[in-house]
Amino acid sequence: MHSQEKRRRFIQLRGQGLSYRKIAKELNIARCTLVRWSLIFDVHINNAKIIEFEGLMEEYLATRKHRIEALGTQLNKVTEALVECDFTKETPTRLIEMQTRITKEMQELSPKIEFHRKIPFGGDEAIKKIMDHTDTWEV
Repeated sequence: MHSQEKRRRFIQLRGQGLSYRKIAKELNIARCTLVRWSLIFDVHINNAKIIEFEGLMEEYLATRKHRIEALGTQLNKVTEALVECDFTKETPTRLIEMQTRITKEMQELSPKIEFHRKIPFGGDEAIKKIMDHTDTWEV
């Protein structure tokens, strides 16, 4: 019989993505037992994976946030240089290229925001009912 602590540790390690071989070695438990546990604790392992992934996403998003802030600072400096540029003496091609590149990079880093609405259960009939009770507006 294996302790509750070993089972908890198994769930944690599997959630981190470790192989059965590595877990078996660390916990000193047969791989066939770990495979059986993975079937029993499937929901717990998936939850552990989600928690692990969420931690990585927080780290990644924080990094993304800092990158966007740094790009914003660069963009402000380039914009200020463009404002101060004497167009009669020189062409600010390089500054404009930098401004375009920085703006594009910021847009690529920006998260895509999509709003979704649940469609009621009932398929096409439910959609038809909604459409029958919805005003159509033309612009």
